[in-house]
Amino acid sequence: MSARQSLLSLRIRHASMAAELIEEAVGQAAKVKWTAGDARVAPNGRSIGGARGETYCAFDVPEAGTLALNAAIIALGNRLESRSAALTALAVQGADIELYATADEAKRGEMIEAATIAALARLNAGLAIDWYK
Repeated sequence: MSARQSLLSLRIRHASMAAELIEEAVGQAAKVKWTAGDARVAPNGRSIGGARGETYCAFDVPEAGTLALNAAIIALGNRLESRSAALTALAVQGADIELYATADEAKRGEMIEAATIAALARLNAGLAIDWYK
């Protein structure tokens, strides 16, 4: 996959933890966030009724803008290495941590290397990939 063929975000969900605590653990402001119990709103800010059932934070992965998928994941792992204890604590407290990637189906072929998978494991993060046409 050539550079900028994929988009990445780090996504963290928790049943009840405050979104601000997740941001603190990651050391970065979330691009999208809400806390369980917050009013549900559309992306344009319009109320859509009800309350959020879980806490959710999505963080940009700036490395994805210039690197191929495998290299961007390695760069993210290197950047968040100092946060691994905080991310482990989130996971122990029930958080689901995932690196979410979207990729062009026509550009399949990049291998996710063993070292990359190990870097994700050190962050207690899973990998979700959606291929699009």
